[in-house]
Amino acid sequence: MAAFTAKRAGYLQTIILDDVPERIFPLFTPEEEKKWAAGWDFELIYGSSDQVEENLIFTTAAHDHGQSGALWIISRYEPPTYFIEYQRLEPGLKAGRIRIKCQAGEGGKTLATIEYVYTALSEKGNEFIEHFSADEYVSFIGHWEEAINYYLKTGRVLR
Repeated sequence: MAAFTAKRAGYLQTIILDDVPERIFPLFTPEEEKKWAAGWDFELIYGSSDQVEENLIFTTAAHDHGQSGALWIISRYEPPTYFIEYQRLEPGLKAGRIRIKCQAGEGGKTLATIEYVYTALSEKGNEFIEHFSADEYVSFIGHWEEAINYYLKTGRVLR
């Protein structure tokens, strides 16, 4: 039997959002993401949805790059610097790290830099990594930009 060798892929993309970091940054927390991300929902395991903090733990059904349900942990939460980091685990498939850093842009806008890194946990996970391309990622995060700016303009989720 051949030994499993995990593959890893990661990408970073910056988007421009139509409000200041003080208002944008909270939109990247689990409860606030419901306001702009179609289909996003979560089930809290540990912590409070009213109090975002490190080590908050929740699960989601298959969503975004999810091939199955995922366990999420907020591993870093630094509101003064507009930074949040999640660890995401899809058992038997892949582990992920998501980092989001917001900073002030020109004209009252926010530059949000989003990084995803996935590591395969199985051959099926390796198949995902092989197809997780830079172009796909740019399109995926571009949709975030469109959806968040739509929410900011209309107060509704982009469908």
